[in-house]
Amino acid sequence: MTAVSDLFDMTGRVAVVTGGATHLGRAMASALCELGASVTIASRRQTLCDQVASEFRDTGFECVGVGCDVTSEDEVYALVDGVVAQTGRLDVMVCNAGGRGSIPPTYVPHSSVDEFAQSIDVNLKGVYLCAQAAARVMVEQGSGSIITIGSIHGFTTSDKRFYEGLKMRRGGVGYQTAKGGVIQMTRYLAGELGEYGVT
Repeated sequence: MTAVSDLFDMTGRVAVVTGGATHLGRAMASALCELGASVTIASRRQTLCDQVASEFRDTGFECVGVGCDVTSEDEVYALVDGVVAQTGRLDVMVCNAGGRGSIPPTYVPHSSVDEFAQSIDVNLKGVYLCAQAAARVMVEQGSGSIITIGSIHGFTTSDKRFYEGLKMRRGGVGYQTAKGGVIQMTRYLAGELGEYGVT
């Protein structure tokens, strides 16, 4: 069986994974490290970023952690500028940070604008800011990959009857709308940035 490392070699490449300290983001960061990339893990929780990055370094990987709230333009640009200042480049931006927010999703007749706005901020605005910041660097260097993380909820909805009795949260209207937006945004970015060598 072919190993992933036989298919891809990321030695010398620089990657950022937002939401990289937990769940899918951590797995993505780990995979990039295993392929030889220098990885920056970004998350709102600096302490957790440092802990995960330290664990990766203990196994011989090149990894650092940076605290970053992806809904803050200043913090996103500081993240990207800091990586470029340290490494001179940015090859991969994984726009993974997201979630359902701190307000549990409710049914539309009882939901609040704040619930909707929070989901859009984290799951759509955050992806846009990270993609935009990365694109400015990548267009100038003539190469790079921006990876966005959508969801099946960006294509279809979650009928509440499927979730009855399960210990899991279904995405609310804001989350699902945002993930649909991420999918369309990705199509747009591919069309606009492809001519500059950015995928």
